Amino acid sequence: MTYFETNRDKHIYYNQRDNRCAAHLHRSGEILYIVKGEKQVWLNGTPYSLVEGDCVISPPYCVHRYEPSTGEQIVATVPTEYCERFEQLCKTARPTTHLLHDNDGAIKRLLFSLKAPPNALFFTGAVNLLLGIFTSRVPFVAYREENERELIERIARYIDENYAAPLSLAELSKQFGYSPNYFSALFKRLFKASLPQYLNGIRVYKSLRDLGKKPLYALAAEYGFNSPQQYYLHFKNAYGCSPKEFLSRKPPKT
Repeated sequence: MTYFETNRDKHIYYNQRDNRCAAHLHRSGEILYIVKGEKQVWLNGTPYSLVEGDCVISPPYCVHRYEPSTGEQIVATVPTEYCERFEQLCKTARPTTHLLHDNDGAIKRLLFSLKAPPNALFFTGAVNLLLGIFTSRVPFVAYREENERELIERIARYIDENYAAPLSLAELSKQFGYSPNYFSALFKRLFKASLPQYLNGIRVYKSLRDLGKKPLYALAAEYGFNSPQQYYLHFKNAYGCSPKEFLSRKPPKT
């Protein structure tokens, strides 16, 4: 499952524990730092095996997924208003790797300072210093297509606004000016998932806010599924359990 998460775009998020998440993307940048232990993550389809002192940066609209582990990490999600120059860079170029090892502990100290910053100016300065370290050590290369980052944003937001409608490959390819075959391949390259997988992932994710409040048949109809059985199947594929089991175990989110 891959989904577009909008609730991180306007709010700072900071957490220090074992962070795990399904594949998703958002406009905010995200920093993951390994304090203890090891961790497996995927960023834009590339796997990274992380150890203590490793840090990965997810630029805006980067698809990322974190596997559970027994270690400890810091995750900070930073709205783009706090790192505008980094966002501008990421509109036209991408990092050759998302991984950086913290040789001197500078990144760890900066991340710890974000937990309770004295004011917004301090937070902005610490974030930009951290991203400055990253961009000074990691080369960036231009996107394969000039407007690729913009296209990812446009497609993600269009689907986010129309996910409950019966969207089809033919409709979406026409909306964005491509042939169906080309758009299908382009979508999979940009979002690391097929269009049906992404659509159903978005619909299931959006339904979580009403899970337990409405019956399955109502959720299926409201969130774009043809039947309660179809909703149930895609929910189980996404979360590995039934909606009832999901509610009882309340898995942590990042």
